[in-house]
Amino acid sequence: MGRRVMMKYSHLLCPVCGTTMTIPRRADSLRIEGHIKTMYCAICANKRDFIENNYRTLDQKEALIKRAE
Repeated sequence: MGRRVMMKYSHLLCPVCGTTMTIPRRADSLRIEGHIKTMYCAICANKRDFIENNYRTLDQKEALIKRAE
């Protein structure tokens, strides 16, 4: 039988519209805060550079959006 792999969820933030998407990642291959991932944003209807954001407060979320601009 195969080995079960522990999964963690990362939150990605669209710098244009502020949409947050959640994606699963293997626990052994988590990315650092601020990591850029190019994904399709359903709200913007365009490819965007999402920012890895596992912070929970609104102030920290706004700081990441400003840093991306």
